[in-house]
Amino acid sequence: MTQDIRDVFWTAQEKSYYTHVFKVAEEDLDRFIESFVKRLWIANDMAVAVQYRLDTVNVKETLTAD
Repeated sequence: MTQDIRDVFWTAQEKSYYTHVFKVAEEDLDRFIESFVKRLWIANDMAVAVQYRLDTVNVKETLTAD
């Protein structure tokens, strides 16, 4: 899975460019990418949970409005 994340975000040329520009090791760049992607997944899961909760509350309000 880790390799898949790297492949999605960086080609070899891009990775070489960013490691040179930001003066970081390739492994550090990979760890940053993994951390960033995991945070995106967590944020997405939270957004889905909040939307589900809002939908549930709206349904209850609609049913009890009469």
